[in-house]
Amino acid sequence: MSISANTTNQNITVNTAILPPGFMWFHPGQIGQYADLRWTAPTNTNLKLWGFFQGLDTYPTTTDAHVLINGESIADRNIRGFGWKGSFKIDQSVTAGTTIDFVVGYGPNGTYVGDPTGLKFSATPEPATGPIVLLLLAATALYRAFRTAKA
Repeated sequence: MSISANTTNQNITVNTAILPPGFMWFHPGQIGQYADLRWTAPTNTNLKLWGFFQGLDTYPTTTDAHVLINGESIADRNIRGFGWKGSFKIDQSVTAGTTIDFVVGYGPNGTYVGDPTGLKFSATPEPATGPIVLLLLAATALYRAFRTAKA
């Protein structure tokens, strides 16, 4: 099993699989192991997260993909081919210590061959931190404008 990410601005090709920029790569193990990425909430927060799993292999990909909160499934998707997408959305309050798992397994064909599965997601800050982030971005822009004007 493996998990990796494409942090470049170009596709990465491995054999018959294509990993687009900004995607994470999940691949189940040879003997049925799930590829599992876990995030743990550091504080109480309002979590707004949306995204999708996508088949990355032209072989084609056939996996089962899941999003779990504290071990309880909130999204189960079967990925049935190259480019096939299974989306999810989370919009709820979580407490410190809450876990969110992104999990990929064998899928309906019962084998790990050709099963690279991508994950792409976005998150927004909780309402209380949104204005602070905007203020910091505005201050940075003003500082850069001031520094450029002086040069």
